[in-house]
Amino acid sequence: MAVRFLLFLFTVTFALSAYSQEPAREPLWPNGAPGALGETERDKPAITWYVPTEDIHTGAAIVVCPGGGYGALAMGHEGKDIGEWLTGLGITAIVLE
Repeated sequence: MAVRFLLFLFTVTFALSAYSQEPAREPLWPNGAPGALGETERDKPAITWYVPTEDIHTGAAIVVCPGGGYGALAMGHEGKDIGEWLTGLGITAIVLE
């Protein structure tokens, strides 16, 4: 199952490589996570795609899992900053939230 998910992520990464550098945030469950009780943005798991431009794109992708937990995520220095850094190296970063 995990291998299929990673293959899916890599396939989508290549499809997105022709688009803008703007990070794209997508909910993991558009209709709500199974068993979720909250309705705030913090209660809605998502992934954010950081895709480099085609001229520097290497074809590689990395899933970034920032530290923290339900109460607080380190999305700045362990998520967004890492995503932007990897994108600058030509690597697609998929940041989990």
